[in-house]
Amino acid sequence: MVGHQMPLHSTSIQLILCNLNTKVLLVLFCLHCVWISLSYIVIKHTTCTLKTSMQGLLVDVL
Repeated sequence: MVGHQMPLHSTSIQLILCNLNTKVLLVLFCLHCVWISLSYIVIKHTTCTLKTSMQGLLVDVL
């Protein structure tokens, strides 16, 4: 009986670990997407700000 129950126990642990891995991967994927979106927004904002400041400088110079 004890020897028969061991594989079941180990498979349940494996399933739990598999679920955890899937959840961790999902969370990492979501974080990755959020990070990309934030980076894109920041880069876009920065380039926009740089463009306007550069235009302002050009206008000042001219």
